[in-house]
Amino acid sequence: MRSRRGIGAAWSRVALLAVVAVGGCDDPRRDSPRASAAPSSKPKTQTIELPGVKMQVPAEFVKFDPDGQSPSKSPGEPGVVAVRSPRGLAFGGMQVQRHQFALNPIDGLHTVREALDAQATVMKKMFSEPPAKLERFEVTEESGALKVCAVARKAGDGSASPFRNCTLSFVTASYELVALAGVCILESEAECDAVLGSLAFDPGEHLPFDAALPGAAPKSTKALDLGSAHVKVPSDWQAATDEQTKRRTEAIVTANPRMSAEVAEAHTPPGQPGAIVTVRRTSAAAPPGASSATVRQVLEAEIEGRRRGLASPGIELVSFDATPKDDAVEFCDVSRKKEEGGTLENRACGVMFITPDGRGTVIEVLCLAEASAAASICKPILDSRVFDAEKRLRLEDKAPVTPTK
Repeated sequence: MRSRRGIGAAWSRVALLAVVAVGGCDDPRRDSPRASAAPSSKPKTQTIELPGVKMQVPAEFVKFDPDGQSPSKSPGEPGVVAVRSPRGLAFGGMQVQRHQFALNPIDGLHTVREALDAQATVMKKMFSEPPAKLERFEVTEESGALKVCAVARKAGDGSASPFRNCTLSFVTASYELVALAGVCILESEAECDAVLGSLAFDPGEHLPFDAALPGAAPKSTKALDLGSAHVKVPSDWQAATDEQTKRRTEAIVTANPRMSAEVAEAHTPPGQPGAIVTVRRTSAAAPPGASSATVRQVLEAEIEGRRRGLASPGIELVSFDATPKDDAVEFCDVSRKKEEGGTLENRACGVMFITPDGRGTVIEVLCLAEASAAASICKPILDSRVFDAEKRLRLEDKAPVTPTK
């Protein structure tokens, strides 16, 4: 029998200091005089550490036991090392944490990346639970490990110190999920940034993102086809309705009346992290006018235009790769855009070529999902793409033009 025990269970201690930062605790700073200015000399620091994680904290901070747990003595023991201001926890507190537990088979999770994404989802939910208000949540990849940095604050109380956390999660060769964390609560954002900036992780050997989890049943898939383009999506995904497909197609043609378009689309079912996969074919006749350019030059210009479009204000271009191959240009790109409540990531791979009748054609697969889950959801779909061979003008041929009326 599969179980969800474990994912999220290790995170109760992460929120301990957050109780002071975002909970209902009174802040004695409101009734206490501010401390005198610190000496101008650079303050000394001390190191707090557990196996695989260490952080530099102010030397005057004192260690305390926040929940009756002793610090870890060996790599296999979960634990926490905490320090606080000598004036009390409400004036500042920091922790390093290490949590480690066996990854038992879990419904719907097949790979290391999916397990780490699930862990990140649990953390985001935890940091968003009332009375907390999540102000920032960032997920980055670090060589087979997932790093999550979050900032939360007590909702409606701008005077409360924010709770800051950075966590590195990974899976060991023995299929144990390990989470190493640094926590900081200080009124000064700059001071907290310096503390978390000193955070050093040493995860050691661990499994890559695409490693299969033990006992995971093979993920069943189904085809999503559009003419010569084919991808595989999870079998429980739902196809777009005819009306949705019609709207998508009309939107493309409205934006560029010279263009023809075909679209096939599928999305995650209710109850799963939202994601949409689109297979799209667009084509347009060459613009009017004379040209001495080759097919290669025309495609290179179109690819550069695509790259510039993805680097426009409000969009973060994460990666872009384009390679001439088989009288076409194959491309893959990843871009992100911040929206209210999170960051969306769009992953696309496709092929661009000119048909014998002179139409510039793009066939691509696009996958849109929340950034924290995009890799585990989108990568296997894009990796399954197949574009059947079609007749194309050679790259060194002269590019066609549409006669001027």
